Amino acid sequence: MKNFIYAAIVIIVIHLWFFTNIQIKQIDKISTTKQSINQSTTVKYVKLVQPKPLVQKSTPPKPIKELFKKVQSVKKKQKVIKKRVYKKVPKKIKKTPKRVNKVKKRINPISTKTVPKQPVSKLESMLAAAPTNTPLDKLTLSYIKLYGKEYKKFTPKQKEYLNKNLKHIGRITQRYLRYPSIAARTQQHGTNVVEFFLHPNGDISKLRLISKRKYTALDENSIHTIQIAYQDYPRPKEVTKIRIYINYLLR
Repeated sequence: MKNFIYAAIVIIVIHLWFFTNIQIKQIDKISTTKQSINQSTTVKYVKLVQPKPLVQKSTPPKPIKELFKKVQSVKKKQKVIKKRVYKKVPKKIKKTPKRVNKVKKRINPISTKTVPKQPVSKLESMLAAAPTNTPLDKLTLSYIKLYGKEYKKFTPKQKEYLNKNLKHIGRITQRYLRYPSIAARTQQHGTNVVEFFLHPNGDISKLRLISKRKYTALDENSIHTIQIAYQDYPRPKEVTKIRIYINYLLR
């Protein structure tokens, strides 16, 4: 019990000390605020001084005669200035002579050696009359040989078509060509020359064999291939006679 009493007394003393400290702090704060208020409320009085009147220095007015003289001098100067007149002077244009570039012709020295003339074949003479700008290849020349002298009688349009398209017609027919099975067994081979007329609408007429072989299977097969392949031939502007050969070669 004694210990409990001592503890209670200690606690009470601590509480009293704590409360007293708080009250002292509050009193200090109040005193400081009052001092600050008193300092702020102090009023200072200042004496006003009346400003001194400004004294303007009076400049004496210029005499009127001097001003009148200046105005008259300005007017005289304006009268003296005259407008400048510029005269138009025509420009003299010098005509320069045109330069003519003289081109000197180069003359090749003629050789004294005489070149022997080569004999011209009949086929080359026929093709010279044809209107072609490009030289013909060997395949078209071989097809044109089949016409002989009849090639000269063709019109320029027909000749131009034959020179350009005979090679293509021969290749198209070889593409559609199928070797007959009977001819392959019996080892039949050779070439057929076929002739027909090709029209501008793509049709053909008067299909026939010019050179026949001993073997009927090959002859019939070449006519049959033309009847299928003519649809892919290039169309001419005029009705033209077509002569091509069909080769049957055993491999």
